[in-house]
Amino acid sequence: MCLNKYELIRTAAIRANFTQPAMQRALEAIVSTIVDHVSIGEKVQINDFGIFYRDHRNPRTGRNPSTKEAVPIPERNLPAFKPGKEFIQITAEMSKPRER
Repeated sequence: MCLNKYELIRTAAIRANFTQPAMQRALEAIVSTIVDHVSIGEKVQINDFGIFYRDHRNPRTGRNPSTKEAVPIPERNLPAFKPGKEFIQITAEMSKPRER
């Protein structure tokens, strides 16, 4: 199952006692702020949740799997996320098998 943007807004609005349009504006403002800061190379840290940052990949040589020919892969910057300790712990606890 995947939580889409609409369901995220609906669920968060209920939890925060916001209207859905207000929650949509808040979510869009938060996401655009994260994108703006990460795109210029700044980190965005949300305590207990994680860190959004820009990761640099150096140029390298790859291989075309069908022809085995060497293909140059240029350097690039990619967005990345490192989850925080609390997020990791909660996720790990949720994935443990339940006792019957």
